[in-house]
Amino acid sequence: MKLNKRCKIESATSKDKNRHNITEPYLEVRPDGQSRLMATDGRMLAVLPVETSEDDVSGYVSADALKASRKGRTMESVIRCNGSLEVWHGATFPRPDPGTYPNVDVVMPKNEATHGKRKIRLSLNAALLARLADAMGTEGVTLEFLADESDGSVSDPLMVTPRSTDDRKCAMDDALGVIMPMRL
Repeated sequence: MKLNKRCKIESATSKDKNRHNITEPYLEVRPDGQSRLMATDGRMLAVLPVETSEDDVSGYVSADALKASRKGRTMESVIRCNGSLEVWHGATFPRPDPGTYPNVDVVMPKNEATHGKRKIRLSLNAALLARLADAMGTEGVTLEFLADESDGSVSDPLMVTPRSTDDRKCAMDDALGVIMPMRL
């Protein structure tokens, strides 16, 4: 399997050891060549296209193997994923088997799901949004924006307000923020 080194998909896995089947990324090798590496924590899902070789098989890929594969000098991480995980010019790791990986296709939006709904296109710097949420003392935010009627794009500043992520109140419930969208 080949994966861009900048991708740290293991950061999207669950840290809850009681949710065994989502604590490691999962490689799905497809016969149509559209293989993908997936990770979820139950609240977010990351799906990355990967290039696989003939001997790669579907299964879990440990975070340790992914980290070791990024230590090479090329721009891609290369791991042979069969009975074990063999990092190119590196260590070999056992292939974890924490159970059956959930069917991610049930939560992935389909093109037909947008029928009758307006699609809004918004690009923003996620790091800036995370910093703004930290500045307001919250983990959750609500974004309010105006979309262009002609193409659904967003070019005006976005209003950002804190949102409680549980039953507790945010540190600054009345805080306000603004973030500029990125060009599409």
